Amino acid sequence: MTHMIYEHQSPSNHTQIPTNGARPAQRVHPLEGREAPLLLRVLNRVSRHLLGQEATPLKILAHNPRFLLPYLALSRLVQGKTRLAPEIRILVMHHVAQINGCAWCLDFGQFQARRLRVPAEKLGATGDPTPSALFSPAEQAALAYATEVTAVGARVADDTFTTLRQHFSEREIVELTVAIAAENMFNRLNAPLEIESQGFCALPAHR
Repeated sequence: MTHMIYEHQSPSNHTQIPTNGARPAQRVHPLEGREAPLLLRVLNRVSRHLLGQEATPLKILAHNPRFLLPYLALSRLVQGKTRLAPEIRILVMHHVAQINGCAWCLDFGQFQARRLRVPAEKLGATGDPTPSALFSPAEQAALAYATEVTAVGARVADDTFTTLRQHFSEREIVELTVAIAAENMFNRLNAPLEIESQGFCALPAHR
């Protein structure tokens, strides 16, 4: 997971800095209007239908249109049918986004969590390192695993993995690891380019 309207900027190789000293909404300008390649325009229509607005990361990625379909394929891969419980996937991906400080991903993750009816207090507690009665032992194991996978080097302690095995099958562990790795990729795309929250949480959860 996950998160819209920005001022259009004239095409250039670099983001234009406003003359009043304010920083741009993001470091790379989103492709809009005639700048947008055909595939992006199609995806924008789909985004408006499914999400209520166009997704800024797609407008940034469209600087190289060949990135769009692989990006979407990864998103679908993570959100597709798995044996891993969707609620655990949402909790873990939100936790990773908190660690990495990805505002867009946190916003979009909350939007997805509402769709799956994940309690807001549970989602908000994923960043607390202390065990919580809100989480089942399986959820706590998944969150601890996600923390270590997301750290530099992605070294996971044997004890952490042993605990994980007590709650998940090998297929579920693979699915969990893919979700964590994908969220890290999304975060590391959005955060350095300063792609900010789009207010998905303000939209209706069910469309």
